[in-house]
Amino acid sequence: MALRARGQTPAATTARLEELQSRIRPHFLFNTLNSAIALVREEPAKAETMLEDLSELFR
Repeated sequence: MALRARGQTPAATTARLEELQSRIRPHFLFNTLNSAIALVREEPAKAETMLEDLSELFR
């Protein structure tokens, strides 16, 4: 009901959400990869776990 009160349809809201998510993903991936790079030398096991988790997320 709140969507209709603001003149938004569920489809428009879903499209907007998908647009925002597509903007977030590249930044998330960039930040995650930089974090893994930082861990590679000091804590390689944590870096490996992080990259495995990232791989699982994108699967």
